[in-house]
Amino acid sequence: MSPKIIPTIALASGAALLASVAAAGGAKGDTIVGRPAFEKRCTGCHALAHEKTGPRLAGVAGRQAGTVSGFPYSDAVKKSAVVWNEAVPDRWLTDPETVL
Repeated sequence: MSPKIIPTIALASGAALLASVAAAGGAKGDTIVGRPAFEKRCTGCHALAHEKTGPRLAGVAGRQAGTVSGFPYSDAVKKSAVVWNEAVPDRWLTDPETVL
């Protein structure tokens, strides 16, 4: 797979997963709607390929929370059994304490 394709796939995956935070309408998982929402609401703390204030989001779909190697998660996140899917970001952004 070309190195240029991997970031595009990661961005599309992250945007699709986080599309639910978009204020605009659109089909569920719509990357056209999700990308601007992701860039506006997520990139302040997250990047796709490296850690920022939050852990990297590449490959987040299906990943257990608190498992990016080297990221300083809270004990609550490290001990959680949360697996990131389409429903979890909405709950996390609304009230993270109910997710953990």
